Amino acid sequence: RINPIFLFVQWINNLETDGRYVSWPSNVQELLRPTFPGVIRQIRKNFHNLVCIAGAAQI
Repeated sequence: RINPIFLFVQWINNLETDGRYVSWPSNVQELLRPTFPGVIRQIRKNFHNLVCIAGAAQI
């Protein structure tokens, strides 16, 4: 059984609040601007998430 008391989420970096990304635009409309093929837009939003379960056999 999974005990929700021991579940937690750990953020590696937060693009919206980290000072390193303050120069990146935060407007989602940036995705609609034309760009060269293969270029990834730098947007200061937390769009992508990765969830990893560690020690799933012990849960």
